[in-house]
Amino acid sequence: MAIRQRRTGDVIVQERAEKTRTKLLISALEMYSKKGYAKTTVDDIAGNAGLSVGVAYRYFKNKKDILLSSMEYAFLNMEEISGTNVEDLVSGDIRKILEKFESLHEGNKALHEELESLRHSDKDVGDLYRTFTSEALSKIHEKLGESISYEDLVMAVDMMECFCHHRISGDLDEDSLNRLREKTARTVSGLLDRSSV
Repeated sequence: MAIRQRRTGDVIVQERAEKTRTKLLISALEMYSKKGYAKTTVDDIAGNAGLSVGVAYRYFKNKKDILLSSMEYAFLNMEEISGTNVEDLVSGDIRKILEKFESLHEGNKALHEELESLRHSDKDVGDLYRTFTSEALSKIHEKLGESISYEDLVMAVDMMECFCHHRISGDLDEDSLNRLREKTARTVSGLLDRSSV
């Protein structure tokens, strides 16, 4: 329900401002997925959101500020964006999780490849990525409890990421990819000590 000014009935500006900012962040993620970060302009982001470039610059200093803010938005909304949640991992349905990882990578290939590069070449992107990864792994480990070591969890997630990188790079034929998917699911299941593969 919108918060309105008592006298005029207008929606309070802060709420509208937050909606506009969120609209720009979602637009940025959409454009990065289509064109990649390097080829996306602030004009592209604003236009895709149905807003003027001037509005975009009211909320963000520059293109990099939009990138960092959109990464934060994506990280905070990862469960919604990816269609996964900690309970999926706790349930032990590794194939289901791996399918969602694959889908997320496939749908955001250009963005993923650029972010992988940027996290190694841009300190701000790298710091944000490390912070998010650490927080996400800690949250998952907390849910799993003592049933798995933190190091095994890190290894399991890294293995799924590595499989997804092979998937989007196209360096394996379909049969090899299917075998690698099965081996990844079995190995991750073993690391997480889950019987459901």
